[in-house]
Amino acid sequence: MNKTIITAAVTGSMPTKEINPAVPYTPEEIAREAIECYQSGAAIAHIHVRNPKTGEPDSSIELFREVVDRIRHECDMLINLTTSGLNIKDANVIEKRLEPVTLKPEICSLDIGSVNFPHRAFVNSPEWGRSAAIRMRESGVKPEIEVFDTGHL
Repeated sequence: MNKTIITAAVTGSMPTKEINPAVPYTPEEIAREAIECYQSGAAIAHIHVRNPKTGEPDSSIELFREVVDRIRHECDMLINLTTSGLNIKDANVIEKRLEPVTLKPEICSLDIGSVNFPHRAFVNSPEWGRSAAIRMRESGVKPEIEVFDTGHL
């Protein structure tokens, strides 16, 4: 029998309510959507958090923590937290991007190469890749290696 693992990314990194009114913004909405996906057969929740008021991508550890706690309280879905940090302006960007690893999700994204998105470059330096891989291994968090093009293989 062939087996399939379904991952639900209920917010994604870019969609807004203007594009799709169903995009969740608050930790409660994000967790509720993930739990509903679990109840429908998804095994993994790939989590991006948003500023609850504006819907802009956010990397606040408090928002990640609330989503993780809500999901874990309701089900045993595997949790995959993004480490994209697309909104981080902090000079210590690597440490800020790795904060979700401290929540001990089963999985965190590991972006191993840079790519151009429609409105910005998503830069992932070799230093980032090494630092993230080491931190995830030390923390017992499995990496979801994100490959955006064949040059990342």
